[in-house]
Amino acid sequence: MQKPYRSVLKRVVLWPLVIMFLLSAAVFVTAMLNYDQARKQETENHLSVMRSGYIQLQNVMRQCESTFARYFSTEPSSGILKNVEEGAQITEYLEAMVDSIRILEPLKNANEIVDGIFLYFPNIPSLNFRGISQKDLQDAISEKLVQEDAIYNQWHLISTGSGRYMVYIMRSQKACCGCWMSADYVISRLGLENDDVRGGEFYIADHFGDNTLSEEDLHDTVAAEEIGIKSVKSGRKKYDNYVVPDSGKIEAVYLGLLIPEGHLFGQMPLHHRIVFLMAFLGFASTVIVVLWLNSRISRPVFLLKDAMERYGSGEVEYRLEERNSRTVDEFDLLGSSLNEMMDKVNELEYNLYETRLKEQEINLKYISQQIRPHFILNALNVIYTYKEDEFPLVKKMVIYLVNYFRYIVNLRVDFVELRYEFRHIENYLKIQRERTQNKIDFFVEWEHSVSDVLIPPLILQTFVENSIKYAVNDNTLFIILRGYEEEGKLKIRISDTGQGFDEKTLQNIRTFLETREEDGSLGVGIVNTVQRMDILYHGKVDLTVSNTESGGACTEITLPLLRKEAAPQEEKERTRKEVQCSDC
Repeated sequence: MQKPYRSVLKRVVLWPLVIMFLLSAAVFVTAMLNYDQARKQETENHLSVMRSGYIQLQNVMRQCESTFARYFSTEPSSGILKNVEEGAQITEYLEAMVDSIRILEPLKNANEIVDGIFLYFPNIPSLNFRGISQKDLQDAISEKLVQEDAIYNQWHLISTGSGRYMVYIMRSQKACCGCWMSADYVISRLGLENDDVRGGEFYIADHFGDNTLSEEDLHDTVAAEEIGIKSVKSGRKKYDNYVVPDSGKIEAVYLGLLIPEGHLFGQMPLHHRIVFLMAFLGFASTVIVVLWLNSRISRPVFLLKDAMERYGSGEVEYRLEERNSRTVDEFDLLGSSLNEMMDKVNELEYNLYETRLKEQEINLKYISQQIRPHFILNALNVIYTYKEDEFPLVKKMVIYLVNYFRYIVNLRVDFVELRYEFRHIENYLKIQRERTQNKIDFFVEWEHSVSDVLIPPLILQTFVENSIKYAVNDNTLFIILRGYEEEGKLKIRISDTGQGFDEKTLQNIRTFLETREEDGSLGVGIVNTVQRMDILYHGKVDLTVSNTESGGACTEITLPLLRKEAAPQEEKERTRKEVQCSDC
């Protein structure tokens, strides 16, 4: 029983590499988890800072809102200014204005992030600003106040040439008051100033589509999306977006932080980065080692194994290609030795094949010589039996025998055309008909399409002799010989009207045809004929022997269609010469 195949590569190379790969993968996954944990921790730190800053900002905004609301609702000076009419005493107006500034001024002084306050009354032509020197900001607020669709009691982001500002406007009847803050200063004052260490960017945004992001693409993307989007893409960069508050409630303004994906690797602790890099290098080196071993060991071994399997399956001309390498290693030597060995094996097989051909040729000539004397003795026996007054019959028999022996003696080939072999059998049957005093009759025919098909000479005579041998009775024996093409092969059928084969003889013939082993129960004729066909056709012969329903014997021979065009040139020339001699 064949032992199961075990690959040395699996035990020596593959399994250690698999273990190494799994260990590297485990370290790599651990490093990735540590990195993810550090990333989450760093993000949470940023969010904690933002939440704390937002609470401070929210307290200032609510203080501003409550101060302005109290001013309009309780302070008499706001009512005086609302009702000032043209031509009123200037003293009353100035006293009310001074009183208003006295009430609102502490709001700015108490909060560093509040840059200034303003008052606007439609019946007073001038707008009173406190703490502002930027002309562009004054103009922007003034335009906001006179807009018909302006939204009041809400914080806005206003962009000017000098920067971006958080502006709050409260309205009571047609009077307005409010304050403003520098957005950049607010971010800095709340501890949210952007730097290279964080790698991201803090920003302030309102609910009207404006924000403080400096990059135009990021500004437009965040402004166009809904509040709280998780991811922002600008060009080839992708950012994680975090906002405060994240409760989902609509607030006046909110704080945001964009962090580039993968940036926090630089902020990981040194030992985490070392573990991560070592795991990555181990993982990558395992892949490189696998590819290198596959190129230098596994692939050559499998090529050698594949070559041996192909040799074993019969591809004896297959050779291993030589590798283009500066140095020669053991696999190169093995491949070269295997190619040399196959060359020698092919040479030995070729020599053995030539030797076997010579043996077959000698055996074929010996078998042919066995067949020829067999009929010569029978023919001479026929002539010997004639009486002196039967000279015309003797003369006719001599002519038949001359034609017969001329065909026999001139045979120097292994194949002849079917028409000449069939004509020879016709001549042979004429001899047998004269010998039996017309107790044998025959019918020989062949299709025109197979007349030039090559068949071994003298293979049909044996089977015709068997029809005569096993059909001796008082009735006239009729023998039919036909040649035709069927399913791309040559079919030859020999049948008679005799009594057929007895069961024992029929069984012996069939046993020999199946096993090609002869036990001495058959005559030399059929054995030698079958052996000749096996040698000449390399076993590609189908022969069946049976009895017909009417009782006669029937032999069917199926041979490959071999024509002159497919025969070797030397064989064609010899066949042509022998055919000419047979016609002479």
